[in-house]
Amino acid sequence: MRFLLIFIWLIFLLSCAPTTKEEHVKDWLYYYDLGMSALSAKNYSEAIANFFIATQKAPNEPKVWNSLGIAYMEVSEYEKAESAFRKALEVDKKFTEARLNLGVVYFRKKDYENALREIRTVLADESFPHKHIAFYYLARVYKALDNQNLYLENLRKATAYNPMFFEAQLELANAYEEMGDYRSALDVYRNLLDNGIRTPQIELNMARLLFYVEDYENAKLFIKRLIENKQADANQKTQAYELLSQILVKEQETLIGRKRAPAQKEREEPKAEERAQDRPPKEEPIANRTEPETTKPERKTKHKPIETRKTQDRPPKEEPIANRTEPETIKPERKTENKPVETRKTQDRPPKEESITNRTEPETIKPERKTENKPVETRKTQDRPPKEEPIANRTEPETIKPERKTENKPVEVQRERVFRIQLGAFSSEDRAKAWKERIEKELGINELIIVEQLGIYKVLYGSFKSRAEAEAQVRRLRSYNLYGFIVQD
Repeated sequence: MRFLLIFIWLIFLLSCAPTTKEEHVKDWLYYYDLGMSALSAKNYSEAIANFFIATQKAPNEPKVWNSLGIAYMEVSEYEKAESAFRKALEVDKKFTEARLNLGVVYFRKKDYENALREIRTVLADESFPHKHIAFYYLARVYKALDNQNLYLENLRKATAYNPMFFEAQLELANAYEEMGDYRSALDVYRNLLDNGIRTPQIELNMARLLFYVEDYENAKLFIKRLIENKQADANQKTQAYELLSQILVKEQETLIGRKRAPAQKEREEPKAEERAQDRPPKEEPIANRTEPETTKPERKTKHKPIETRKTQDRPPKEEPIANRTEPETIKPERKTENKPVETRKTQDRPPKEESITNRTEPETIKPERKTENKPVETRKTQDRPPKEEPIANRTEPETIKPERKTENKPVEVQRERVFRIQLGAFSSEDRAKAWKERIEKELGINELIIVEQLGIYKVLYGSFKSRAEAEAQVRRLRSYNLYGFIVQD
């Protein structure tokens, strides 16, 4: 009986005593969990303390060193963070998350060369599930190096790998806005809205961009949503009201401009007609074609008789006297020009009387010129070439306007896009094809296509005309444990 009691007592003691290995695991996990809860609460001091204890309990656990490095990085202790990440990589060289964080530390220290090296090494690991974060920080490194092309390229890749990556989407939209590419920025925000991400800041940015592209009605709709949104703060609402006032001013200016435009055209048309009748510029090109010979010889005959009379001493001086009496009704211009010539030669009394006649005669000469020019204008209007010039001038702006319309048409087409569901994104076409074939065989899902964009191969499902249809298919795919994002094709 005694031996039986001793045996039972020994079994009880052995069952109650935990193994040292279990004690060790529970010990460092306890401090690790405390550190993670403090880190999520942004209590970095407590997080660092618990992570440090966990590293002492389990120095061969790479995720503990990685978490300690993240906590140090958040308080700008970059040297300690770098040391923690390097210890994690010493424990496990394939722990790619620690390598990415090491590249982020170099980026914050402005050591861009080492940052590029570490991030590129991360992107070479095809099994790493957070490539979108690596592309995002690679883009920020290129931005710091003033390489705008690679900056935008890697931002697009980050959003392609994960369309729900909010930070990368916002930075890409801001980059488009700074470049003045408002249409592309609007597409980025529409992608976020299609995937159910709706924040007051997105609504404010959408309203501002729609204002830039002069889509005032839709801009006012987003401002209304923002004002009614309870999550919007006071600063966002004040910006919305300021933007609304700018929209109303622009709308009034456009209305006033439309009302003034026909009145200005009515005023300008008679003025243009009067100028066309008074000024002789239209006569010059036509005169050069048809009647320059009648006008120019008149000027030559005006000067030639003066020179001949001065140079030639022959007795034909009596001829201009006969000409004074007979052709008064035909060519009065020669009378006015011949009389001052005689006054200069003689300087006698009669020149005063001739000056009087010169004052009275040009009045009769001017209307004669007008009457002579009127039939010339009628002859010019009867000819074909003058009609062709104003018609050409009127048709040129008419050909420009339809060109602008044709340029705006593709913009409207871009808005009516097809919705698809992105099921995966891969850096190689072979991996994308393998994933596509696996889904088709195991789940029997067809209508899968592979689309290449910026070196990334996306596996897309379906073709839907509305976002509601795409959302219904996303819910159906979740029953197969497939999680996708709605994108616009």
